[in-house]
Amino acid sequence: MTQDAQGPDANRSTSDNMVAKSAGLAFLGKLGAVIEPVGVIIFANLYGAATLGVFMLFWGYVMISTGASDLAMSTALQRFVPSTRDEDRIHAVLKASLLISGVLSLLFAIILTVLAPWLAEYVNAAPEVSKDLPTIIAIYAWAIPLWCYIEVSTAAVRARHAFGPEVKVRIFYEQGLRIISGVLFFFIGLADYGLFLSHLLALFVACILSTRLLGQHYDLKRLWATRVSPELFRELVQFGSPMTGANVMKRFHSNFPIFVLNFIIPGAAGAIAVAVFAVARKVVSALQVIRQSFEYVIAPLASAENALSGKAALRDMYAFSTRLIWSLFMPAGALVVALRHDIASLVGPTFAGAGVLIAILSLGRAVEAATGPSQALQEMLTRSRVSLVNGLIGFAVTALMMLWMTPHWGSVGAAIATAIGINVPSLLSLQQINKLYGLQPYDRRLIRPAIWSFSGAAMIFIAVAIVGSASIAIRMGVGATAFFAAYILLLRFGFSDRDAAVFGKFARWIRN
Repeated sequence: MTQDAQGPDANRSTSDNMVAKSAGLAFLGKLGAVIEPVGVIIFANLYGAATLGVFMLFWGYVMISTGASDLAMSTALQRFVPSTRDEDRIHAVLKASLLISGVLSLLFAIILTVLAPWLAEYVNAAPEVSKDLPTIIAIYAWAIPLWCYIEVSTAAVRARHAFGPEVKVRIFYEQGLRIISGVLFFFIGLADYGLFLSHLLALFVACILSTRLLGQHYDLKRLWATRVSPELFRELVQFGSPMTGANVMKRFHSNFPIFVLNFIIPGAAGAIAVAVFAVARKVVSALQVIRQSFEYVIAPLASAENALSGKAALRDMYAFSTRLIWSLFMPAGALVVALRHDIASLVGPTFAGAGVLIAILSLGRAVEAATGPSQALQEMLTRSRVSLVNGLIGFAVTALMMLWMTPHWGSVGAAIATAIGINVPSLLSLQQINKLYGLQPYDRRLIRPAIWSFSGAAMIFIAVAIVGSASIAIRMGVGATAFFAAYILLLRFGFSDRDAAVFGKFARWIRN
């Protein structure tokens, strides 16, 4: 009886360790989202708010175009690769995914290059930038196939349950090289084109490294020689087509506020409004790394568990991930909100209004964090059109609220609409998984870490408030100290022995 009783616990412990270790590696891979706000601060001070706003606007369009040309092949790899052990089929799926996304992304780039002069007429920018917009669009359109290839190839690596190898690609090259080259291009006189050229250079190098990663986890010769049947192409397209709508809607939903702000505010002011909102969003996106890391991990693991194991493993994985996401998010979110005005002041006086936007968007992401990796799990378990419907409902809420609030409150109204709308798909996914599969992530094990994470968040707010009149450096230093203290207390008192065990030797040292 004792051995039997220990069996499920041992299995759950192994599953917890796999999820936590993989999420930790994925977290490192997603640290580009943490480094990116640093790059934004540097670029804002060098290139100015108006040029940065145009860059962020065009990057939003590239993200949407990539989501469409990808045809959900990144998601398809997470579904098809872990659910089979047939290497011939695995390599065929990868080859078909690369071909489908590659052809579509090249078509998008060609079309945008041809239409660049016409599209430039609908972009509000400073006069000195407006004259170069057709050329900038024609050049930057080629970020679409580069980014699409990076997303599909790194998704293929993650589908092998290898969540760490993309760290160097996404941090040191995609982000680090972009910052370094962006600074160099500015100082050699490319003030209008530097941001775009530096990003293309970084993406090109990242593509080369992504190919090397594929070679480490797949047989490239076998990949080249593998024959892809028309039936497999059809199967992937049928899977990806409805899922693409959900992916595009998610990205369009995220970028919709900057599209609206640039459209309704003429001239350089429209580009500056985009820059201010984008800076706030980039700062808050650093908080999303926590949730996204677990989403990256749970998608292929859930697909494998669903195909090869059963509901019990999924339920435990879901609850464990949600506990960690929520408890880790709260102190981090508190730090960002407490220091929001200090962060905005580092970017420059033009961005003073970003502070209130950071607070609003952080609150929205806090609610989203409470739903755990529900969206990623729902995409793996339910019919793909469900994700599309959820995304459409969320976007409709955002669009209606934005049309109502933005004319009166400007960027603040756009932020409120976004914070509410982004939570609709997550809340719907949470309810649908519970209703259709009997899976929900909340149990009494959440109470203790939630109490300690809230206590840590309160400690951060109090510590920063005490030194409210001090310099930015002191306020940030005190905030960072309180932040690390909150995590130590959470690790010492907030987690059970089983949950804390996944943090390894450091957790054992803290708890002894």
